[in-house]
Amino acid sequence: MGKLQEALASHNKALKIHEVLNYRAELAADYANIGNVLDYMDKYEEALDSHNKALKIHEELDDRVEMARDYMNIGIVLYKRSKDEALKSFYNALTILQEFERENGYPHPLADEVNKTISILKG
Repeated sequence: MGKLQEALASHNKALKIHEVLNYRAELAADYANIGNVLDYMDKYEEALDSHNKALKIHEELDDRVEMARDYMNIGIVLYKRSKDEALKSFYNALTILQEFERENGYPHPLADEVNKTISILKG
């Protein structure tokens, strides 16, 4: 078994444990990690499905910073298919992070990464 398959198996084991315990935040993190591994394995549709599951849980938890991170992960996967779709996802992340800044009076460090990625994608 290769390293990516081992990582995927480990994240799936964690997912099953967190499902039994109903630990929602950890479930979302598991889905995000699984999505990242699937992306590395070039299984883009499965990766998007996993990242969208993470996003849905973060929306239910109203964890906006993690929602922004989910949109970033989705954008990374979408870039393989469409730069325009990827940009939309990164703009969703940026909007959330700008709201964070307005509410808290300081920028979230993730905003710099999102802005740099948007600049790169826009060329």
